[in-house]
Amino acid sequence: MKQVVLMSVVFAFLSAFCLAQEAKMTVKVENPVNVNRQGATIEVPWKDFSSVFPEGTKSIVVSEQNSGEVLPSQEFDANLDGVPDEVIFQSDFKPMESKVFSLCVVDSAKDDSITG
Repeated sequence: MKQVVLMSVVFAFLSAFCLAQEAKMTVKVENPVNVNRQGATIEVPWKDFSSVFPEGTKSIVVSEQNSGEVLPSQEFDANLDGVPDEVIFQSDFKPMESKVFSLCVVDSAKDDSITG
């Protein structure tokens, strides 16, 4: 069953390169209500940024732009065709707060600490 999106993705846009020749995307998310949201699930459809990332990309790191904190995330392949359908991650939000997240392609051969 698909999880309910608790937050609204306001916009996503290309914002240059994350690290040397690695694609980066930013997503702004806002909490539109006047209540705290702990562990709010954010789902970003893969089609929204698949043209930015190299074909075959399967490892993306999500970080909160202001703090630089790397967040646990998961690429989800709902139809099991070997291509992610969305990227899912969670964050805490204060009432009416908005945050910007960076999604970067990571070469797992270069950084084993991120991929496990």
